Amino acid sequence: MEKNTQAKRLVYALYNLVNQHADGEYNDILGVLLKVYKKLDKVKDPAPLINRLVNYLYFTGFTKRLAFADAELEIIKALGDIGKTAGNNGVYRSDYGNHDQF
Repeated sequence: MEKNTQAKRLVYALYNLVNQHADGEYNDILGVLLKVYKKLDKVKDPAPLINRLVNYLYFTGFTKRLAFADAELEIIKALGDIGKTAGNNGVYRSDYGNHDQF
């Protein structure tokens, strides 16, 4: 399966799972997931974008003390496998918690 298609499918599934949380603390994450989903059609290589997404998810989850369910963590891990080919330059000097980077 093409990386863009696989990444888009995973982002879509993660959006649907995170959207089931009742509280509004996940609204920033939902907004970022939606931006990434729309942008995946336009990028040639999804790895840097997905790499930034995964770093954002882990950083935001840690700083806001958000708990991801096991199914959500499995999807984030699968996204991390796609993003790991971006290397370190994909996140060099970026603000992990800034949702405007997407």
